[in-house]
Amino acid sequence: MGLFRVYPTRPTLIPKGETSIDAVADAPTFETTPDSSHHRAAQNPHHGGPSPADITPDNLYTAFSSPTAGLLMCWQYSGSNTKSAAELNRLWKFIKDPDFNSDVAESFSHERERKLIEKYLQDESNPFRADHGWQMSSVPIPLPKEKNKWKSEHDPTIPILDVDGVYHRDITDIIISAFEDDISLTFHMTPFEQYWKVSEERTIGVISEAYSSPEFMDAYQEVNSLPREPGDDLERVVASLMLWSDATHLANFGDASLWPVYLFFGNQSKYTRGKPTAAASHHVAYIPSLPDDFQDVYVNFLAKGPPIVILLACIKFLGECPCPRCHVKKADIPNMGTKSDMNTREQKPRVDTKDRQIKVSKARKYIFKHGVGINSKRVKNILQGESLVPTHVRCVISRKTLLMFDCAIPVFEGLLPAPQNQMVLDLLFDLATWHAYAKLRVHTDDTLAFFDTATTTLSRSVRKFQRTTCAFYHTTELPQEHASRGRCVAALAAKHGQAVAQSGPKRMALNLCTYKYHALADYPNTIRRFGTTDNYTTQTGELEHRRSKRRFPRSGKKKDGMVRSIANQEAIERFIKKVNDARENHAAQNDPPPQRPRTSPSEHYHIAQSSRKSYDLTAWLGERRGDSAFEDFLPRLEDHLLARVRGLAYDGDEHSFSDEDRDCINIRENKIYMHSMFRVNYTTYDLRREQDTVNPRTRADIMVLSHEDEKTHPYWYARVIYVFHVMVEGRENLYSRFSTPVRKNVLFVRWFRRDSNFPSGFTAKRPHRLEYFDQNDPDAFGFVNPDSVIRGVHLIPAFAHGSTQELLGPSCVRRHKETEGWDWDWKSLYVNIFVDRDMFMRFRGGGIGHKATRDWDDILQRDGREAENSNMSEDDSDIEMGEGNEEVENPGEEAEEWEDVEQDGEETGRDNNDDDDDSDDGDDGDEDDVDRVVPDEGEELDDDILAREGYGAL
Repeated sequence: MGLFRVYPTRPTLIPKGETSIDAVADAPTFETTPDSSHHRAAQNPHHGGPSPADITPDNLYTAFSSPTAGLLMCWQYSGSNTKSAAELNRLWKFIKDPDFNSDVAESFSHERERKLIEKYLQDESNPFRADHGWQMSSVPIPLPKEKNKWKSEHDPTIPILDVDGVYHRDITDIIISAFEDDISLTFHMTPFEQYWKVSEERTIGVISEAYSSPEFMDAYQEVNSLPREPGDDLERVVASLMLWSDATHLANFGDASLWPVYLFFGNQSKYTRGKPTAAASHHVAYIPSLPDDFQDVYVNFLAKGPPIVILLACIKFLGECPCPRCHVKKADIPNMGTKSDMNTREQKPRVDTKDRQIKVSKARKYIFKHGVGINSKRVKNILQGESLVPTHVRCVISRKTLLMFDCAIPVFEGLLPAPQNQMVLDLLFDLATWHAYAKLRVHTDDTLAFFDTATTTLSRSVRKFQRTTCAFYHTTELPQEHASRGRCVAALAAKHGQAVAQSGPKRMALNLCTYKYHALADYPNTIRRFGTTDNYTTQTGELEHRRSKRRFPRSGKKKDGMVRSIANQEAIERFIKKVNDARENHAAQNDPPPQRPRTSPSEHYHIAQSSRKSYDLTAWLGERRGDSAFEDFLPRLEDHLLARVRGLAYDGDEHSFSDEDRDCINIRENKIYMHSMFRVNYTTYDLRREQDTVNPRTRADIMVLSHEDEKTHPYWYARVIYVFHVMVEGRENLYSRFSTPVRKNVLFVRWFRRDSNFPSGFTAKRPHRLEYFDQNDPDAFGFVNPDSVIRGVHLIPAFAHGSTQELLGPSCVRRHKETEGWDWDWKSLYVNIFVDRDMFMRFRGGGIGHKATRDWDDILQRDGREAENSNMSEDDSDIEMGEGNEEVENPGEEAEEWEDVEQDGEETGRDNNDDDDDSDDGDDGDEDDVDRVVPDEGEELDDDILAREGYGAL
């Protein structure tokens, strides 16, 4: 049982080390072995040309006026753009380099060195010439005009607007450079199908990477089926090009912007490609915007401004058929997820057929040869039926918005009256469930089937929400929107000398006739075809925008020279990276840099080896006398330790021993050693190694496997109060000697119990609800072996149910004593099952990496299945009865109302902790540094960046 692959032919290259624990360890605090070829190539791509290993010390600074100048330029074009204290320390390392000469540094000129590098890179004879590769071109744009006729659309007399300043690189050169680089050793050249053998009787398909998708496999088969020339026995592989483009604002103030085009290779693992510090993005082009005087140019050519339809850029996504993948009618979009809707997607796909090309060519012929207007009936009759535009190339770019549904349910609970409250909470749960499936990084046949039903369930909930809750409330535009619209109407009326009629706020209703809503049902099949969504998420390109923004302060601020400067910086940085890596490699051979202690990903958990916060156990408990949380603390701790020393299995109940038994163990020096945190490592559903940091002052909640007689729920939950270790001496009986002291790590916790009277789970569409035990309950507090912890858990207070003092009196186990109401407890808390992908799969079941709960998969996957099936059977009947479109008599009108709001509006992570020196000597009162991840010098914490951008979690 396990994962296996099926290749179409014997692969000539399987990336080495991709299945090693280093390759799948994602947390920034994990230790790695940089000597591995896979790690070195994946983290230090150089995009072709000589690699750092090929650069000898003799030609290391050939491009510079001197080694000293080269060292200063290496510092300038590496590290952070904002030179901090860490950057100053890096500078000092450059200054200490044996090649640095302070006498030469006195005549250093950055401008001179930059020009020398540019000249060097443009020299055809140097080995780094491919590192530049930037060219500047212009793009001709024909300017058609109604009633002006030409012989054809290629007539040389047609007025042309030349848009200059298009900086670009040859894509073929980029492909060659990437495949010549060491990074290609991590590329998958041969696609494969992946399967998971769940049991001896059952095997299911697995979808994850782009290079294991059916689309990649079809391209590979197509390439290898092409006829070969005589003697051609070379291997044929597919270079999977993933292009990404969108505009970005470069400065906080001003209008400086850039429209880059990025290229990623689908042959590379998404787990590497998605990290900004992996530098997996290739900058292909920088697209300029139309000149500010475009309308003036149009008038100069044709003595009249461009028609309004040209100024609107032929926006046809608001047409009758707005979807670029199928021919669904706009009025039918609210039926998303029904059988009829899915049939439309399957039977009426939008394909670039010969007939479509003929229609576009015919429309262009009317526009150029016969002088027909773009918005004329003759052109509309040809194109309007399928909402086509008269262009030969059309690129549809969608912007995904990350919706934070994961913690919305407790916040919305109780805000509305009972009927609407139920509807809103159901809808939020359906939205969060759908979103979780959409963001999974590994899908199986089972999860995709669940995704199909989740899409149907969501569509039904949305339609029900529209016809019930939306109809119950009279919603209007906001006051600022109403005021903005009023100003626009008044200005237009004043321009024409007309009076303005007073009007109240416009009625606003939920509009489902949008492409974004329609596209939700395309996700499952898109994943089946192209791989999971993190392969082509827009977040990867948006993170790459940061690199472009960092270059802006170093560029010229004039519009003409800014793009050229950014293109040159991109080339210089690639070159400097090679020189800097080669310099560091040579230095490391003689004097390896010291490594800070890290956590081994193969360990289950990590607690610092030493602690400077030790206490006499008797005195420590004396300070807590009268605190009910510490009642019988010592005997219960001794029972816990004795059970572990004797190797007794934990079955859910604390072992109880006699005083005579407790005399068989001794806590050395009666000392307890406190720690500020511990880290628990776990295998995720997609077979990655991750880490949660549990800190009693901030993120203190954990989950362990349950040990209940009935299999009703797989987990127990607790809040960690203290992390400590003791040195334990044990003996077999009272007459034998104590053994050598053994360290025992212990968690003192406050237990939660699940509210069994509250319907929860996927059937009930509610997260599981927890409660504290009463302080008099013997199970209220206890001790946990850190080895039993699965991972940290996110609990959200049930705000609607309030707080109480009845469960526990004043106690030091509560956090934030300085805040008002610190001695109160929330009556209930919700388990946030949507906090990240892995947590979602632990409650949905079927996670490939979740071996500990494999026996629970059938129980977990049955949760909600009956409800989903009933929803599917009832869904189309709603549409046939017309319920789905209640309250939306005219979808076009509703669309216009939402569009008004948008126009008016235009006018108007998971953190990780780190011990600085692998010891716990910090101040408990220092809250500022508790959650700070301390990187190595020059290191950028990938996971922290991705978490802040929403990539590392849902």
